[in-house]
Amino acid sequence: VCEQEDSSLVALRGMNTEVSLPSGSLCAERAGIARAASEFFAAKSIKVIAVLDPSGDIAPLWPCEVCQSWLAKIREQNPRISVVAFPGKENDFKTILVQKNGKDVRPPTAVSRRSTVTSKHTLEES
Repeated sequence: VCEQEDSSLVALRGMNTEVSLPSGSLCAERAGIARAASEFFAAKSIKVIAVLDPSGDIAPLWPCEVCQSWLAKIREQNPRISVVAFPGKENDFKTILVQKNGKDVRPPTAVSRRSTVTSKHTLEES
């Protein structure tokens, strides 16, 4: 999720791409970061990386070591990036886990009503 100049938020989707090569796959986190860069968002505009296994088999799903390294580099420009994961197989999005700089932090108790998240696959709240 990136913050635009008008303070609205935009969600950009990244997808894990598995290939049978020694170099490994492209994780969804890095794909999402690359998508943000290709949409001309600077690292300082990235607010949250949300991680989810759509099958629910791995819950919570946290970024791998390579993605953690990418996030560490980006945090040099933006130390406030959070990572959000969903703890249950049901993925009901009512319970979240949050990490900042690889450490667990308390999730927010409420979402600001002024925040609007939009994407090409729009999820809006007003």
